[in-house]
Amino acid sequence: MKKIAIRKNANNMMWVEYWINKAHPSNADQEIYAEKYDESRWICKIDLPLINKTVESISTKEIDAMLNASKKASILIDEYMKEHHELVIINRFKGKRWEICGDEDGRYVCSGMSNAWRQEQAKQIQKMDEEAIEAVKKSIKKISKIRGSDNNLFIQVLDHSLFDNDASIDDIIEEASEKIQKEYHIVSLMVTYDKESRSVIAVGYTLASIEGGLN
Repeated sequence: MKKIAIRKNANNMMWVEYWINKAHPSNADQEIYAEKYDESRWICKIDLPLINKTVESISTKEIDAMLNASKKASILIDEYMKEHHELVIINRFKGKRWEICGDEDGRYVCSGMSNAWRQEQAKQIQKMDEEAIEAVKKSIKKISKIRGSDNNLFIQVLDHSLFDNDASIDDIIEEASEKIQKEYHIVSLMVTYDKESRSVIAVGYTLASIEGGLN
């Protein structure tokens, strides 16, 4: 794989690709690319459906040809969207979120989320996971007060999508109960269905905790 030496903002390119794919079904999965124009230059052409125009850019670097053509296309797209409010295609590619990567000669290597945004997303996910764990800990403490112990406590939440769509709520609860008891040897099991979250919620204790006695 070619070594990445250049990273540039690719929001316009991602937006143009997305818009083209959404604007007309026949353009699904269309990608922006550049091809050789002569011995030293690259050319990128972008056909815009609905607008019925073609933009192009020529550059000595492959990724610059792609970016410059994308910028021209995004200007035409934004102008078209302002005049055609009936066409609802939301630009979700704003900010420094996307980048195009090239080697030292400007040849295309890859494109996608920028490292900065990827790290930001990872931090947000980590924070949400930590907050979720704290919420679970609080729930365990409440259950312990109600039941007298949290030793070998079993809690599981199963989404409705894991079960047959045609199954009734009673059938889903019965199926979940049988699977949980068979796999985890759970006793004193309570299984219920939460209509709001469309989830099966199971709470119980393992056989070991019952045999040892609840504190």
